[in-house]
Amino acid sequence: MKVCGPNQLWIADITYVRLKAEFVYLAVVLDAFSRKVVGWSVDYRDLEHLIESVEKFIEHYYNRCRLHSALGYRPPEEFEEESGQRHAEASLAASTLTFARGRS
Repeated sequence: MKVCGPNQLWIADITYVRLKAEFVYLAVVLDAFSRKVVGWSVDYRDLEHLIESVEKFIEHYYNRCRLHSALGYRPPEEFEEESGQRHAEASLAASTLTFARGRS
């Protein structure tokens, strides 16, 4: 499958985060096009602080600042914005008709 825009293919991964006395699991869903986190969840005891920290990490760092080599070393939100502009320009160019007059 060739992914050429956001929300065409989502992929998921799960990992664990080590706290002082325990581990909690973090599951994320990524947009395969931009590597942007589109959903996430955490589970196990003492989650309040962890949930707050993970939300800040994903929303403020991962999606807006973290550079991805697969995206030309740009963060997911920047990549989506740029590709959205390119898609809009490409769509406009594709929908523009050019008429050429033939020689008589």
